[in-house]
Amino acid sequence: LLTAGIGCLLLLGDTKGGKVKESGVTTTAFAALKLYLLLFLIAAGSMHVDVANYRPLIPPQFGAGGVLGGAASAFFGYVGFDEAWPRR
Repeated sequence: LLTAGIGCLLLLGDTKGGKVKESGVTTTAFAALKLYLLLFLIAAGSMHVDVANYRPLIPPQFGAGGVLGGAASAFFGYVGFDEAWPRR
């Protein structure tokens, strides 16, 4: 693990000290790697999904209004009311 870390540091240090083209290639390669890892995690996780857990999708005791209200509360709680609704 330590050897891999040192190798990454040497590789990144070499490309950042180089030209803009090499830095762009490195950035594109890491973006592609992150995309492939994300797709792999989605594919691996989808094999463990139990579709029975989606019934009922909207709980009858809350209804669609309750789901939308909970989503609004989560949104305003995360972003903050001042950021989501700026003053003029």
